[in-house]
Amino acid sequence: MILKLSQAEVEDAMRTMLASENDGHREKTLSLMELLEKTDKKPADKWYWSLAIRNPLETVQRSVNLLNKLLPIYQPYFEQARTEREAFARDFDIEKLYRESKQLAMTSLDTLGVENAQFFVLSPWNYWFAYYGNEQFDYMKV
Repeated sequence: MILKLSQAEVEDAMRTMLASENDGHREKTLSLMELLEKTDKKPADKWYWSLAIRNPLETVQRSVNLLNKLLPIYQPYFEQARTEREAFARDFDIEKLYRESKQLAMTSLDTLGVENAQFFVLSPWNYWFAYYGNEQFDYMKV
């Protein structure tokens, strides 16, 4: 599916990833290279990013090829993690979390002025994509 993305879609995803390291500002007027320069990445990381930015679709293709080669190696770990996620989902109790969390206990939905709130548990692997596609991201700090 990722291989079907257009160059513009890949560049938009890159912009989101760079924005997550740039105080959450996507700054649509800046080029990807300019956004890259504004990050605190190490020079070696900037060099790798610059290669990806120059050839976004080729980078995606090469990344997918690499993942396809690594998948058989990591599949047992993914299966173990799936089992752990399923156990977490089965045992998760939001009310208990709310009672035991000092930060959550200090804030009630009434204080926030809302009746219902959505609650998401995200894997650290996809935190960059928590705001992807959300127009409010342009004004948010990550």
